[in-house]
Amino acid sequence: MLIHLKTKNQKQAKAWNILLSNKIVFELLYGGAKGGGKTYTGCGWQIIMCLMYPGVRYFVARKELNDLVKFTLPVYREFMEHQNLKFHLYCTYNGQENCIKFYNGSTIHFLACKYLPSDPMFERFGSMNFTGGWAEEAGEIDKNAIINLRIAIGRWKNKEYGIKKKYLITANPKKNFLKTDFVDLKKQGRLPESKEYIFADVYSNTYVGEDYIENLESLTGIDRQRLLVGNWDYDDDNSALVNYDSIQSFFTNSFIKPTNKRGLICDVAGYGSDRFVILVVDGCKAIDIDINNKDPQESLLMVKRFIKKYQVPEHRIVYDSDGVGQLFKTHFPGSIGIVNNSTKYAKNYQNKKTRLAYELAEMINNNELWFDIPNFKHKQELIQEIECLKRKDMDSDGKLKIITKDEMKQLIGRSPDLLDVLIYWIFIINNLK
Repeated sequence: MLIHLKTKNQKQAKAWNILLSNKIVFELLYGGAKGGGKTYTGCGWQIIMCLMYPGVRYFVARKELNDLVKFTLPVYREFMEHQNLKFHLYCTYNGQENCIKFYNGSTIHFLACKYLPSDPMFERFGSMNFTGGWAEEAGEIDKNAIINLRIAIGRWKNKEYGIKKKYLITANPKKNFLKTDFVDLKKQGRLPESKEYIFADVYSNTYVGEDYIENLESLTGIDRQRLLVGNWDYDDDNSALVNYDSIQSFFTNSFIKPTNKRGLICDVAGYGSDRFVILVVDGCKAIDIDINNKDPQESLLMVKRFIKKYQVPEHRIVYDSDGVGQLFKTHFPGSIGIVNNSTKYAKNYQNKKTRLAYELAEMINNNELWFDIPNFKHKQELIQEIECLKRKDMDSDGKLKIITKDEMKQLIGRSPDLLDVLIYWIFIINNLK
């Protein structure tokens, strides 16, 4: 079967040359900016190998199985279309077994690298047998999973066909083991012969449309450095309380379990905000949210519905008692109002809210919280607001401070109401200890 691997993307051509040759390289990190052709490269390599060698077994791994089905499977189909091969004539995707099955017995298995409490070291992968493998979006995957997937490679028909074991890793920049084990060593000239790193950038990929590049060029801050420039040494804001990678993990920390001790936090509209935000939590896991511009009466009805739905006791209802929030107490007498400027229990912090904000930042950095609300439409807003948690007067020897709400408004152009409910969430967690 003749397959033409012609590409104008020289980075992609170099990657295919390593993956399809008998060179000494075992592990290839193809990483950098979005739009560099990383996924297409992995799909093309595995399809070629599966069509050329009957009965071989490859895997593609990602943190969530659903992401492989939604985002990677279509690229396998796309590659075959570009080769004038009809997907359904050569292979099928089996959703029950989560694999692509070829007519000649070859397979590509979709593996989920999600953390499991029963297998914290990901040892389930070490006992598997594969010809080769690919870790997609590897920055999302635990290092122990990457290690055990590596062990599974080179154990299926490699000797029979003389196939060298190959491990492709694709990722966007992240300050983790990929940077230290590949990128930094490459810069220092100390990368072992068994490893290679290819920098992926969108401008080398002539197949990407102008609209896609324009979208990337519109990014700002760390996102621009990572996803457009492909900079592994992206700058962190020294004043930021929460690091970028931990903010991303805040939405994926699925190892955090519910406690059945549910709480409800309200940030009542007022003082420059037209929104009423209600957050429902279960221990260290956020499970539901309502963000609206309703009048107070409708908002209070929503609170009552949440209380009934999630069986939240009044002593675990917390609200901002400043300003109009004081009216909340009349409807829920057992609830607790937070006086933001109170210095009681503030200790070395400017006030009570500042202390809670620092504790929130610490818990997010330590991956102790999980915002588990599917299809949350305001995720980017929430990320922006968490990024607003910045130290103020860093060089001062006085009490610890954060920038004011007015300063946050100047940064993002709105009141950080979503951040406020996260801060008050810590008060509930502290009371559960």
